[in-house]
Amino acid sequence: RTSRQLVQEIGREPSPEALVGIVSARTGRLPDQVGPALYGDPAHPIDDAASLVALARPLDAIRQEVLDVAHR
Repeated sequence: RTSRQLVQEIGREPSPEALVGIVSARTGRLPDQVGPALYGDPAHPIDDAASLVALARPLDAIRQEVLDVAHR
């Protein structure tokens, strides 16, 4: 859902790689932080509640950063 919100805010449907680049540029975060937050990390599957919470925190922070930048 969050990646769809970001796409709507950006105004186009980029490839996953392009979306990671756009979000990285808008937030100043490294692509290695953004990609796994948006699309998951195959090396660290979400298999319990703690993993889900650990993913939700950076994902929400990234979402807020992108939306804050877009509304300036």
